[in-house]
Amino acid sequence: MDDIVEQYLATWNAKGADRERLLAEHWSTGVRYVDPQADVCGHPDLSMLIEGVQSQFPGWVFGRISEVDAHHRQLRFSWGFGPAGEEPTVVGFDVLLLDEEGRIEDVRGFLDERTGSDGNAPRGYAVGLLRSVDLGPAIRRYMETIEATFEPYGGEWLVHGTRPEVLEGPWEGDLVIIAFPSLAAARDWYESPAYQDILDLRTEHSHSQVVLVEGVPDGYRAADTIARLVAG
Repeated sequence: MDDIVEQYLATWNAKGADRERLLAEHWSTGVRYVDPQADVCGHPDLSMLIEGVQSQFPGWVFGRISEVDAHHRQLRFSWGFGPAGEEPTVVGFDVLLLDEEGRIEDVRGFLDERTGSDGNAPRGYAVGLLRSVDLGPAIRRYMETIEATFEPYGGEWLVHGTRPEVLEGPWEGDLVIIAFPSLAAARDWYESPAYQDILDLRTEHSHSQVVLVEGVPDGYRAADTIARLVAG
């Protein structure tokens, strides 16, 4: 069972052809992977998810930090994720279910803690203001496929499908906010081939403004910014 886990982690650390080879050798073609930020099935979507994680955290690697607990065709273990050669920044555990041929066919991942100094790193946000939306087939296809483009990058809806309650000033349109683990992750999603493939479905059938913005770290106070601006 230790070898299965090592090949599992090697897949998460591999790139390009090496990752595709590991998927073909050690993962069922219909594998399902679920963690707090993703739910994907099959080699192509799993490979895209792994590529998205690598893009968000360049130079970081996964490693096993516990013994493997196994019975029948299922096993669990703890892993660490962080910059190569350093203490893990993120710690979690995964449960793997193997098929009758000993390949990985189902994974359930859990995050235990974030231990690194950047645990309060600001998140990134994609913010859109949509007006004059043509609710035809193109927009419907866009809405049916957009989650598959941002989930590999850790994206999740914060605001969607509701009209704001306007308190001050003119406002026209619907507000959309998607949160990401970082500004870089938000940018990587927007520039990804998967999203660019469906972008025209929105831009050609609505009037929209879209920005990427970085949030504030934990513990942020507006007074700190004022003090820094006055001092500078």
